[in-house]
Amino acid sequence: RNIVGGGKDERCRTEDGRVCQFPFSYEGSRYTGCTAEHDPDGRKWCSTKVDNNGDHVQSEGQWGYCSDQCLARRLEHLTTQTDTKDLVGSWSSWEDWSPCSKSCEGGKKVRVRTCSEGRSCKGQGIQSKTCNSEACKDEDSWTKWGTWSGCSASCGRGIRSRTRTCSPPNTASSVILRGVPSSSCLGENVEEEDCRSTKICNKGRRKTWSSWSSFSSCSSTCSGGIRQKTRKCEGDRGECFGTPKNTELCGKVECGIQKPVGDGSVSTVLVGGWVGDWLSNVTIVN
Repeated sequence: RNIVGGGKDERCRTEDGRVCQFPFSYEGSRYTGCTAEHDPDGRKWCSTKVDNNGDHVQSEGQWGYCSDQCLARRLEHLTTQTDTKDLVGSWSSWEDWSPCSKSCEGGKKVRVRTCSEGRSCKGQGIQSKTCNSEACKDEDSWTKWGTWSGCSASCGRGIRSRTRTCSPPNTASSVILRGVPSSSCLGENVEEEDCRSTKICNKGRRKTWSSWSSFSSCSSTCSGGIRQKTRKCEGDRGECFGTPKNTELCGKVECGIQKPVGDGSVSTVLVGGWVGDWLSNVTIVN
């Protein structure tokens, strides 16, 4: 089961460091190396546990995607039979650090180096470190990213996300009005990335949309309100195309003017209507 001989452990491993078990049998086929069969994304994988007959143990998690180093070594061994000691490359010098990604509240900067062409180098080709970690003064700033959510897929490829909040400066004069954006942080408050379940998608129901829910109540008693209905993506494999939300305007009655309260000497009346999250057609009457 070793790819090459010698005293050093050169066994093929998965991306998370587990040893591949070769040969192994799965779904009636026998494999002596990593295979892309039965994987919906066409990525090469291997069994990490076999029974006494050499059959892949199909318990959840008893497999993994083959590491790049494993695939490279396997290709070199099968095509050239070259001693891997002759294929060890060397790193170039580290390049200069990139500019910091943020001016305050902790950004990131990176630097890279390259391995000699056609060779395999031990170690990482990229480094990163935190920079400008001091707090931003007198301006809105992002909080730290929250923890990643679970993967949206029960098998194969899915999406996971994390969020952050834009915090205003601690000033007593801050006033937040309904419908008026209350922050000026640059960037998004939600970050998403691909994720993969440890389970191979070879069974299960294909994902489809559920029926639409009923519309919610209107957000306004007069013109400019909105209402919304939702649906869910249900199933075990594949993906749903389209949007999970449907929003429309509601509230057909014109917004009237309320009679001011006071002794009549000074009154201020704000007249307008809501369109989505924004105050529209505003008139201030003193």
